Amino acid sequence: MKFIETKLESAYLIESERLGDERGFFARTFCREEFEAHGLNPNVAQCNIPEGLAHGFQALVDNCEVQYFMLEFYSPEHSLGVRWNDPFLNIKWPIENSILSKKDKNWPQMKQI
Repeated sequence: MKFIETKLESAYLIESERLGDERGFFARTFCREEFEAHGLNPNVAQCNIPEGLAHGFQALVDNCEVQYFMLEFYSPEHSLGVRWNDPFLNIKWPIENSILSKKDKNWPQMKQI
């Protein structure tokens, strides 16, 4: 995230930094520590996915944006996942030929975890 000072004291233009892969891009739009470091109130209202709950998305139209918040800083070595097409989960994805990252294609099945 980029915090750009403005002429107003304690007011910033906050720009996200995009990180792209095969699926499109990701961008952090909120970070408690960065808000606090710039003297901003980090308390915002939001909907949270319970900690440890797997979640996935499938865009049904081109050029859509998905925004979600994470409780902690992204840490690749702690990242966990499950195969998107695991027979145990039996998820009926609306589109058969999804664009998947290499990481998402290679997560283990539930019975391997």
